[in-house]
Amino acid sequence: RARGASCGHPDVQKHDEQIPTISVDYGFPGLPDQPATDLPFLVIKDRASKTVWSCALPSKGVENPYGSRCLLQALRETGYKRLILKSDQEHSIRALCNAAKNAFEGEVVPEAAPKENHEKSNGEAEATVKQVHGLARTFKEMVENRAKCSIPSKHPMLAWMLDHAGTMLSLYSKGEQKDGLTPYQRLKGKPWRVALPPF
Repeated sequence: RARGASCGHPDVQKHDEQIPTISVDYGFPGLPDQPATDLPFLVIKDRASKTVWSCALPSKGVENPYGSRCLLQALRETGYKRLILKSDQEHSIRALCNAAKNAFEGEVVPEAAPKENHEKSNGEAEATVKQVHGLARTFKEMVENRAKCSIPSKHPMLAWMLDHAGTMLSLYSKGEQKDGLTPYQRLKGKPWRVALPPF
């Protein structure tokens, strides 16, 4: 209810893609008392199943290997042997994609968006960044409301919320396609059956 769009923008036409596409982008929580570039997080989305992975990072790029390990793990979890890895032209995200590509056992066809018009270059991933950001912000509001506390901008809980948001979108969201399945069901062929507590 809190994150619903006022009106939908349905696709005019969909076509089957021969190679699965995985979109990748960075985001930032952007909390009021936090610098805009603090706590970067990586968002990964499988276009076919709509599965989302998100992970908070120590830094952008490949200076710390955690980001490329997160991306590589997501690529492996898809089960795809051949895929397109889509990102924008930002140097740090391309370096991350190249590091994961080099370690991936299957074939990765990198697809970089055009340099011009950055805001529209990787719209699918950028929309997913907003989804993860909104859900993590919802978790933060819920915890603060129920625990009658304020979570500081440097608290480790914020990183966990960003990771958890991607998991929740994959396990439970049904809004993007009309088949009544969650992304997890589309990817794994079975529903998620383990009851999970609130954050």
